[in-house]
Amino acid sequence: NRRDKIEEGTLAEYSLAYCNALIAKASREYERYMHTKYIVPGIGHMKLFDIKKADIESLRNKYETQVHTANRIKIYCVKFFKWCIANGHMKANPASGVEGFVEEPKEVEWKPSEVKAVQKALTKLAKDPENEISVIYVSLLFLTLRRQKELLGLTWKQINFTDRLMTKVKIKRYQSLGKRTFELDTPTINHLKRLKTLTGDTKFLFPSDKKPNEPRGYFKNFWEKIQVESGIEHTMHDIRHYGTRVMKEIGVDNDSMAYILGHKDATMLSRVYGQSDARARKIALTNSRSRLLIA
Repeated sequence: NRRDKIEEGTLAEYSLAYCNALIAKASREYERYMHTKYIVPGIGHMKLFDIKKADIESLRNKYETQVHTANRIKIYCVKFFKWCIANGHMKANPASGVEGFVEEPKEVEWKPSEVKAVQKALTKLAKDPENEISVIYVSLLFLTLRRQKELLGLTWKQINFTDRLMTKVKIKRYQSLGKRTFELDTPTINHLKRLKTLTGDTKFLFPSDKKPNEPRGYFKNFWEKIQVESGIEHTMHDIRHYGTRVMKEIGVDNDSMAYILGHKDATMLSRVYGQSDARARKIALTNSRSRLLIA
């Protein structure tokens, strides 16, 4: 009967069916990765019908020192079991009510010497013509604070040199938030003009070497060269944290920061990038003195 059929299947079997059924969107590969890396190795051997809330909590607790990972395991378990229920494979969600760990904001502090070291490394590596596109890519990460995938997915049709705009950018969760247009300053325009001479005959700003009609993958190997040259441990994503800290210190309002960073609103700022501190507030006030008439 149907109950016997349900009790026969393991989570691993249903996980495979679920991952194959996921629709194409930005998070699909990451969700599949979470299943193959954590969920299936942890509880994949269990019969779907036998899994209880305690099993999900136990799996979560295995990664309590990796809070972000533990919370993602919980989130994707909830989503997976909802799919199982919707498709008649089970009646209750064992991940429902499982609590996540509190995630502390990631504070990334770039020292001025580290930023200078990166600039020096970029200048040195730019001497090799084969590195020029990579140098421009990293420079644009600093100048625009775009996510890596946002830059990699840009086409030349989205760059408006006349109005100095980057248009219809697919920010994170663009399906619900909409695509965004960002203003471009002179240094950014200069880098884009130089890049245009290098890849302007292709669709994407950063085309794949082997498949010119597709975007290039991440510049991980090049960033590792920069880390070696500059002696830093920061990741490319940490550039966004650095840029956010700078904007805070010069007094940029939260709504503007949220828009630039591609967030829905300012509520994400303190959770992801940390709270405002006395140093940032003091610098913001000092920098605004020139606009105040009383010294």
